[in-house]
Amino acid sequence: MNLFSQQLKNYYHRDGNKIIFCNLMTLSELALAMWEKLGNQEIDGSVLSRVLHGKRLFSRKQLVIFCKILALSELDSQLLKQLLTQEILTRYDMGFSLIRTTECKTNGLIEQLPTNIYFTAAISRKAEFGKYYQQIIEALKSENHQVVHEHISNKNLSDIQKQSKQEKTGYYQKFLSMMDEADIVVAEVSFPATINIGYEISLALERNKPVIGLYRQGLEMYFLEGNTSDNFILEEYDDESLEIVIKNALRYAKILAFTSSALRRKLFESINENGEKK
Repeated sequence: MNLFSQQLKNYYHRDGNKIIFCNLMTLSELALAMWEKLGNQEIDGSVLSRVLHGKRLFSRKQLVIFCKILALSELDSQLLKQLLTQEILTRYDMGFSLIRTTECKTNGLIEQLPTNIYFTAAISRKAEFGKYYQQIIEALKSENHQVVHEHISNKNLSDIQKQSKQEKTGYYQKFLSMMDEADIVVAEVSFPATINIGYEISLALERNKPVIGLYRQGLEMYFLEGNTSDNFILEEYDDESLEIVIKNALRYAKILAFTSSALRRKLFESINENGEKK
């Protein structure tokens, strides 16, 4: 067993020959529920059994569904996501020894690198969600990163509406420059229907930048959950979990941002969507 499958043992017990999960589902019942949530594909009882025994890995999407069906806490969910990421990096030894060697010699060099972060959020919802925007900005700054946020924190919707066409053009050019300089994009996406947010996320992914999408606990992100880009990290948060959510998401995003595309491609190409080595 690996560390990931060892951690999974905390969420089920055995009753004779049966595996009973913490929500009282059997293995077959949980596999069926996951299968339905995944669009009637990707998983069945035998696949789930192999994951539990450490013979294969969940895909990131499968893990998200697993955590939601079991109603795991945010801390438990984050721990599983971190363990899954570590297990992928260590299991598929295809050029990633360089990453591990570098981290060992420098006590986590990639994680300690100061990072340029572009933060975006729905200005139209600032009156309601502004306090959460500020919490996210402060959490990002506490990790010793340069955070570009003034276009959100220092402006209101009325300020933008009053801009002339020339001013809007100038701002758009400045936005492109800020996006180009960013290593990682962090977006508060509790309101994904906002056109500007969707455009910024799409542009960042098009430019091969990791994007962390954060949304308030209890909201449903039906559209964004369908984004399967390796560079898109969607995470739920509340007041208590925000700091650890950001810390873990940034750790994963930095691996994406600061390792060569060739090494990353070897990793992702070595794993199919079901979490198995090709």
